[in-house]
Amino acid sequence: MKYSTDKTAIAQAMYLTLIFMLCLGLLGTDAHAAEQSHTALAINVENDAFYGKDENYTAGSSLVITRNNKGFLGGSWSIVGTDSGSYFSTYEIAQLLFTPTETHLQVPDPKDRPYAGILYLGLTSHLQTSSSLQSIKLIGGVIGPYSLGESGQKTSHELFQSSLPQGWDYQIHNEPLIDLQYEYRHKFETAHRGDGFGIQLFPIGGGMLGNYLTKGHLELQLRIGYNLPESIGDTSIRGIGTVPLPDNFWDKHFWGAYLFGGAGADFVTRDITLDGNSFESSRSVAKRNFVPSGSVGVALLIGRLKSSYTYNLIGKEFYGQKEVEQFGAVNVTYYF
Repeated sequence: MKYSTDKTAIAQAMYLTLIFMLCLGLLGTDAHAAEQSHTALAINVENDAFYGKDENYTAGSSLVITRNNKGFLGGSWSIVGTDSGSYFSTYEIAQLLFTPTETHLQVPDPKDRPYAGILYLGLTSHLQTSSSLQSIKLIGGVIGPYSLGESGQKTSHELFQSSLPQGWDYQIHNEPLIDLQYEYRHKFETAHRGDGFGIQLFPIGGGMLGNYLTKGHLELQLRIGYNLPESIGDTSIRGIGTVPLPDNFWDKHFWGAYLFGGAGADFVTRDITLDGNSFESSRSVAKRNFVPSGSVGVALLIGRLKSSYTYNLIGKEFYGQKEVEQFGAVNVTYYF
């Protein structure tokens, strides 16, 4: 019992630390932001329960604050010699949950994906021009019991009167996580009529390096609608986390709506949720190095509020996986 109490206390301390660091993002500023400071607050919820599933990547949630300043990582752009454009900084708290297919088993199938919970803080610096967006993201967090993944999933199941998962005792062990992520997006205006109708195309490329994920990513997105925002595409929690909107968003677009979709692939060499712990023995499965993905969604923009829903499809991530993954994603963002 003492171990369980200590474990919970440590996890709670981590949560408070992450929240404190997230709040620091509201205080950071620079000369440009002091002249015209804007902030965006976003809530993201991803869950396979939208489609009656409870397996693989089963749930994710994040709280994201974005400001129009350089932030903690903004100085990196001058180091690489690319610093012309608008700066945005993002501060993100996220939790991700992964489970096997048969969650009713007290001893999970060793050939299935292991239980895993991840809790992390993401710090991102964005550099945006009229036609491109570059993002550098630093992820620091933990996998294992300290992520509170077990209690998080069981609490949500009790809330919705669902059967409780039984195999969390076999989850991947505690391990600190650190990852560096880079992403480049480009925007092509393939159609833009005077009545507000537009079509945009976004090629995307990037990668991650660290003990959580090491991979490359390629994607192509399409957006069609009315009064399209000037942002460079859309994203997910397991993507870059958020895509900033320019400061003049609500001045130019009192309202807008659009459909969007995309297809891409990951080229994975390391995934701790499949490979298991880095320095000790844990549950693991043989991952696939090539993982295709696709998504379709709809977004509505009214004044300073943006909301969207996305259907996501991810190909099989490990050998022996019974089905592809599908989950829904809800985003609500308010700009002030």
